[in-house]
Amino acid sequence: MQTVTVSWLKSLEALNNVPEDQLQWLLDNSVDNIFEDGELFMEPGEPMSGPHITVEGSLRFFMMQSGFRREFTVVGPGNISGYLPFSRGKISKGYAQAVGKLQLRSFNTELIPEMIKNHYELTQALVNIMTTRVRDFTALQQQNEKMMALGKLSAGLAHELNNPAS
Repeated sequence: MQTVTVSWLKSLEALNNVPEDQLQWLLDNSVDNIFEDGELFMEPGEPMSGPHITVEGSLRFFMMQSGFRREFTVVGPGNISGYLPFSRGKISKGYAQAVGKLQLRSFNTELIPEMIKNHYELTQALVNIMTTRVRDFTALQQQNEKMMALGKLSAGLAHELNNPAS
C-alpha cells in the first residue's frame, strides 16, 4: 500500500495548484480503502460517496443494459472520482469495480460543506474535475446515440433491400 502525502497529491495535475495546507486537510479527513481484483466498490442505487482518489490499481465503471455490461471507462492512479462538490448526482446509476488490487483514498462526503466554506482552491479544483467529467460523459452519450441511430438506419435499409415488394 502506497503512502499518500501532500507532495504525492501535488504531483496530480488536478491538484498541483491547491495550497499545501488544504491538501493536508484533505488527507487528514480521508482514509485508505483496499479492494481486491473484481470486487465491487459501488452498485446502482447506493448513495454516492467521495471524492475518491485512485492511488494504485484501476477502477472500472459500467452499467447493465439489456442484460449486457456497458463499460464507460477505466481509470488508473491519480484519477479523482465519486461525489464532488455541487454534483447533482446523489445516487449511483452504475457499478464501479476494482481492476487488480485497488487502493482508494476516500474523503468523508459529509465534510464537503466545510470544504466549500473553508478551502476555496481545493473546492475549485474538484469542481473543475466534475465539469470535465460531465463534458466527457455527455460526449460519450452523444456518440452512443449516433451509433444507435446509425444501427437503426442500417437495419431499416437492410430490411428494405431484402424486401423489394415493399
